[in-house]
Amino acid sequence: DLDDTLWPFAPIGARIDRVLDEWMLAHSPATARMFPVEAMRALREAVWRENPRLAHDMGALRRMTLERALRESGGDLALLDAAYEAFYAERNRVEFYPDALDALERIAARVPVVALSNGNADLVRCGIHQYFAFQLHPREHGAGKPEASFFLAACERLRLAPREVLHVGDHGDADVRGAA
Repeated sequence: DLDDTLWPFAPIGARIDRVLDEWMLAHSPATARMFPVEAMRALREAVWRENPRLAHDMGALRRMTLERALRESGGDLALLDAAYEAFYAERNRVEFYPDALDALERIAARVPVVALSNGNADLVRCGIHQYFAFQLHPREHGAGKPEASFFLAACERLRLAPREVLHVGDHGDADVRGAA
């Protein structure tokens, strides 16, 4: 797991909201006026509720939210890619827990490490890709944690039986029950 296992996500989420609001103020003021931080959060939650089939693809849901905000506010839809990039750059600016990088480096020197996350962090952008054998995204797989198939796909790709793999994460349901 990545979010809330290697770094806290709450500060990232708060920064994302601020950065997107500032970006919209600079590039699409009408969107910023119609969707200040709280309204954008509410829109995001509505888009996510309306699209449960995409629960495994956080990037698609975020893009849909930004597209809807631009459309409903009369903003220029040509700004969608740049708005998403503003979000994604901030999403991948992480501050690791103390000793997380040292631990990750020591573990990766001994065994293959795989990133399984329902989030959409990019290992390259986060600066930690060198510690991982691979990253499995729910959008690639079609489902995420706690679905057993997600964990089993990682085991298969590692060519290891589930009993030979340890999953580390912070969430009782998604990480513990899912891995079990």
